[in-house]
Amino acid sequence: MPKTIKLQGYEAVVPNHVYKRPIDPIEEPESGKKYPSTQILYLHRYKMPTDNEVVEVIQRAASTLTSGRSSRRRGADKFESIDRALGKLSESYVEAIARGEERPLAHLREHFPRSHCKPGVDYLRVHNVDVSNQSLDEARELRGGEPDFYDELINKIGVHRWELITRLDKLRFPSLSELEGFLAREVRSCDLFEADRHYGDYGQVRAQISELSRVFGKGTVQQVQDTSEKYLLGRAAETVKYLVYCLSEGERRQQAGMRIISLGPGGMGLMLGQLLGGMGGMQGSFDIDGLGTREDTPDISGEEDPNS
Repeated sequence: MPKTIKLQGYEAVVPNHVYKRPIDPIEEPESGKKYPSTQILYLHRYKMPTDNEVVEVIQRAASTLTSGRSSRRRGADKFESIDRALGKLSESYVEAIARGEERPLAHLREHFPRSHCKPGVDYLRVHNVDVSNQSLDEARELRGGEPDFYDELINKIGVHRWELITRLDKLRFPSLSELEGFLAREVRSCDLFEADRHYGDYGQVRAQISELSRVFGKGTVQQVQDTSEKYLLGRAAETVKYLVYCLSEGERRQQAGMRIISLGPGGMGLMLGQLLGGMGGMQGSFDIDGLGTREDTPDISGEEDPNS
């Protein structure tokens, strides 16, 4: 039986995955009212997928979509998030991806989400979020108490969200002696770990790394929930979203350029073309050589966590 991870001061909600502890009440800025609150710690590990793995899973999703095998119950299909993104592309583009044609696959490779993580390397990721007990109860009730609702919670509700990503060597957490020099200099990002900018006081980063080092010691993090497949699927979906955005932007600029040409040469035509080019909401289908998108630029504001 896998060893149960115990984090000092936290109660296990989903052993080896989700933990909580009471914190000072969260104050509502406008009313000044304070709400009893909880800090959620969401712990998981994953192997950073390679570019080839991302492209391959997109191809499999495209093949499933074009063959009509994706019409299963909503939520049951692991390719669901990728299918939604592929649905923004023309059928001919999706078919070209499924066939493995060089042009669309090369275009996909140009739109991988940026990451400091190295392909093929294992990482331990810790999400931290403060949430009022009322919001936590409402979210739990809405999802029927499913443990997976924490996946959505970490990105959609709560305040003071921050995360810590630590590189693992053969599933081993770095020793505190390896980390002490960085912590003493209050380093935020290095080859061993990265903390985002929303942690507040650096003492939180130092305390969390010290606790994780104490918990794992010389052992492995094998018992931590492995979300590698989920991370791969999320990264694939994000790649398609960025591709859709790129193609849609190309359509918008092309339309703006055509309007400038149709107005003829001269300053007035150029000014009107620039004005039209700056306006959102241009609808249509982008389909150069039979490849493109079905509708206007999708909303991809704020890159979501692939694990969420």
